Amino acid sequence: MINFVVYFITIVKKVVPLTDPVKKIVIKIANCIKNARSIGAINEIGSAIVSAKGIFLRRLAVSAVTALSLIGAAHAADMSEEAIAERIAPVGSVYLDGEAPVTETAAAPSGPRTGEAIYNTFCMACHSTGVAGAPKIGDAAAWEPRLAQGRDILNDHAINGFNGMPAKGTCMDCSDDEIIATIDYMIAQ
Repeated sequence: MINFVVYFITIVKKVVPLTDPVKKIVIKIANCIKNARSIGAINEIGSAIVSAKGIFLRRLAVSAVTALSLIGAAHAADMSEEAIAERIAPVGSVYLDGEAPVTETAAAPSGPRTGEAIYNTFCMACHSTGVAGAPKIGDAAAWEPRLAQGRDILNDHAINGFNGMPAKGTCMDCSDDEIIATIDYMIAQ
């Protein structure tokens, strides 16, 4: 912390002439600031100095806060080789066609997904709110006319699309059986 006091005195010299009595005050202030635990404590020190001694010490307090903030910023930055290399590392890379490194892709789902999982991923946006006339899940009255047409027609509309209903409800990688399982899930609710 002696470095802090020396650094603080160097900054104060630029603001006020440094005589022996002033140097003693500056060292006391520097030691108070050095031991302060927060910016609030430093502000209290600065306020006390300003009210006690006037403009001269106001400049001194400004110098103290400036010195402390500069010292804090210098110590906060990690200057190790690894930290510097991480900060200046490129954000991305450019590859020519065929030179890109091999990356692993997410594994395809193993086996059919449940009707609930598909509903929560693809169908919920429309069938939980009734967007574009979609029958809401759990609303038996909304599902009744669709079921009255027959289950084959209902399945066909869900798989191939009908009116505002897109084909497979935007789940292009769903199998027909998964779509039917999703319809079963929505009807059962």
